Amino acid sequence: MFDRFSLIKKTLQREGYDTSILRNDEAVLDEIEGSLKNKGIEIPKAIISPNLTKAQLLNLLKIFLYTFSAVIFVLVFMYIIGTAVELTVLKEVLLLVGINLDNIFSSAIKIFAALFLASITIGVMMVYANLYKKTIYFYSNKLEYYEKGNYQSIPYKDVTSVNYSKNFFKGDILILKLTGGEQKIEINFVDDVEEKCKLLNNIVKSA
Repeated sequence: MFDRFSLIKKTLQREGYDTSILRNDEAVLDEIEGSLKNKGIEIPKAIISPNLTKAQLLNLLKIFLYTFSAVIFVLVFMYIIGTAVELTVLKEVLLLVGINLDNIFSSAIKIFAALFLASITIGVMMVYANLYKKTIYFYSNKLEYYEKGNYQSIPYKDVTSVNYSKNFFKGDILILKLTGGEQKIEINFVDDVEEKCKLLNNIVKSA
């Protein structure tokens, strides 16, 4: 689940070390861990971050459904109005951008393609803005939470619970509730969230 090699590799990357030639060898890992400890750098017991690939795929599905629904609505609206009123000016304007209302199927494809491409661009930017570099490092007596350049160091005594929930649009969500009312930390699209939740509860409770 949280293998030693990955934890050490991510720690080295975080500290700015080159890990391109790092080998999954116990003797090498022992040496590296000892060197890091001498420098006051602790290897985390667990690292939690969102699965960006899964987030992007689900985001594309949402964009497809929203765009398709919007196109159908627009076309039905245009058809109803077009049958009631002769919209010569509108037709001429739309012809300038290659949309012919007399051919509704072809118009649907073009409108859908334009909206879909625009939505993908915006959607990708939103996913990375919301999820990129959102990470929790679990150490022996505290956790460190990073989000959009902000940093929090939270002792485990301030963590009241570690739970999870499942949501179609947000994936599997890890939820850490903190002391102080409604304060909590959430990370969406966490792989194997149920198993990780159990391990993280053990880490927090054993501190």
